[in-house]
Amino acid sequence: MSASASKRPSSRSMQHPMPEPAAPGPSEKSDPLQNPVLPQYIGRFHIDGIYSQGGMSTIYLATDPLTHDQIVVKVLLPRFLSDPALVQQFVNEGRIIAMSDHPNIVKLYEYGEWEGGVYIAMELVRGTSLRRILQHNPLPLKRALEVLLQVCYAIGHLHTHGVIHGDLKPENILITDQNQVKVIDFGIARVINESPETSTTPSKRFIGTPIYMSPEAQENPRNLSIQSDIYSIGIIAYELVMGKITHGRVILTLAPRGMQPILHMALQPKPEDRYHDISELITVISDYIHSGTLQKDRQGVDYFFELFSQLEALQKSLLTSLIPQNDPNIGVAMSYGVGLNALYFQCCTQRGENVVLLAKGDNRGAPGIIDTYCLHTLFQTIQSENSSLTASDLISLVFQKATDQGIAFLYSYLTANPLTHQFTWRHEGWGSLYISTEMATRHVQSTNGNSIEGTFSLKDRFFVVGSASSTLLEFASTPVVPLNVMLANAIHMTRQLPCEKQTSGILQKLRLRGDCVIDDYPACLIAINPTESQ
Repeated sequence: MSASASKRPSSRSMQHPMPEPAAPGPSEKSDPLQNPVLPQYIGRFHIDGIYSQGGMSTIYLATDPLTHDQIVVKVLLPRFLSDPALVQQFVNEGRIIAMSDHPNIVKLYEYGEWEGGVYIAMELVRGTSLRRILQHNPLPLKRALEVLLQVCYAIGHLHTHGVIHGDLKPENILITDQNQVKVIDFGIARVINESPETSTTPSKRFIGTPIYMSPEAQENPRNLSIQSDIYSIGIIAYELVMGKITHGRVILTLAPRGMQPILHMALQPKPEDRYHDISELITVISDYIHSGTLQKDRQGVDYFFELFSQLEALQKSLLTSLIPQNDPNIGVAMSYGVGLNALYFQCCTQRGENVVLLAKGDNRGAPGIIDTYCLHTLFQTIQSENSSLTASDLISLVFQKATDQGIAFLYSYLTANPLTHQFTWRHEGWGSLYISTEMATRHVQSTNGNSIEGTFSLKDRFFVVGSASSTLLEFASTPVVPLNVMLANAIHMTRQLPCEKQTSGILQKLRLRGDCVIDDYPACLIAINPTESQ
C-alpha cells in the first residue's frame, strides 16, 4: 500500500490505556447503530462509536490518544475487501486527500491497513451540509457567492495537484459553525491522466451523482476532466444563487442577470466550450461580486435574506462570547442551527458557587434575538449591582425583571458549592441535568416539585443539556435507544476527556440521531467540574 501510514504497527501490537466502562443501562440490542460490536482501536485511534454507515463503508467517531482530538475513521465494509477494484478505490481516496493541504478541504491524518481491512482517518468537520442549509434558508446573494468562491478555491487547489474530484454536490460541501467551507468525499476522485487498469476501475454504479455530473461523465466515467468539475460547480452555483435545491432543473433566465453568462459558460454541454480552468471561473465570479451589477441583481427579498443572515451572526456572536475561555473545568459545545431562536446560557461564579444557567425564550426570529440580548443585559446589570445575592436569588431576580418587561423564558440552572459539596438543580420548564460519577452517569429528574438538592464529590462531573428542539428536550420514545439513555452512556464513556472535548464529541453523536434535529435548532451542552478556582 502506497502510504507511509501503512507502515504503522497494527492495533494488535500497540499499547493503549483501557477505555472507561459504559454506564449501566437497559439492553440496547434492538439498535445495532447504538450498540454494535466495535473495534477498540483502528491504527492508533480509539473508537468511540459509529458516526454513520453507508453502502460501502462505516465511519467511526474516534479519539486521537496523542491529542484527545475527535476525528472520524472511515473503514471499507468487510464484504468488499475481496474486490480489488473497490479496495483500490477506497485506498485511492486516502491517497488523494493526502495530496491536499487546504483550509477548504477536509484534513487527512493517516490511512493504511489494520487487521479489519483498510481505513482512512480524517478531520471531524463540525458543520452542516450545503444541501441542508439550502433546504431551510436561502443565503443572501453575496454570501452565496462567497461560499461558491471557497468551493472554487478548494477545487482549484486539487486541480493544481492534478486531482479531479468527480462527485461535487451540496452533500459533499460542509459549512462549519465558523462559516468555512469544507469539501469532503473523495471516493471517486482521480489523478489527471492516470490510467487505471480495467480490473481496478469501479463500475458505473459507484460513480457520481447524475444531477451534478457533466454530460460526458454521465456517458462514460473515464471522461472525467477539469471541465467536468467546472460543470458540477455550475450546477451548485445555480442552486446557490437561486437559494434552493433545484433537482437538476436549470432555467438560466431565472438566475440573477449578472450570473447568467457565467452559468451559461460553466454549463456548456461540450467540455471544450466551458471555462478552461477554475482560475477563469474564480476571476469572473470575483469581478461580479465587486461590480455594480451585483447590487442591481439584488431583489427586495435578498435584502431580507441578508438581514436574516446579520441577525444570525448576532446570535452566534453573543453565544460565542459567553463560552468560557481557557478554563479546563468547563466545556461548552454549541449547535447554532439554521433558524433564529432565543437561546441563552451563563457559566459564572456567584458567592463561591459555580453556576450554570440555560434559558430559552418563547419568541423566535428577530424578536427572539432581541429578547436574548435583553436577558443578557439584565443578567450582567443585576449581577454587578447585587454581588451579595446568592446564585438562586440572583437568577430569580433576573427572570422576575424579565417577566416584568414582558420577556418570557423557560430555564433551568445548576449551582454547585465546591467547599460544602452541595448542589442545587432547579428546573423551570426547560433543560436537563446529568451527573457523572466514577461508577455511573444518571439523568437527574425531579419527582416532587421542580428543585433538587444533593451532594457531590469533586471527582464528579455535571452535564447540562438544552436545545430549542422539542424532540431533544422531551426525549421522545422511539424505536431506537431513548435519547436520555444514549446521552447517559455517551457522557459516562467520555468522562475522562477534558470538558471541552467531551461536550464537542457528544454534540456530534447527537447530530446522528434521526429523532433529534440538532442541526435545525440551536443547542447547548455544558460540562463542568466544580472547583474553587472557577
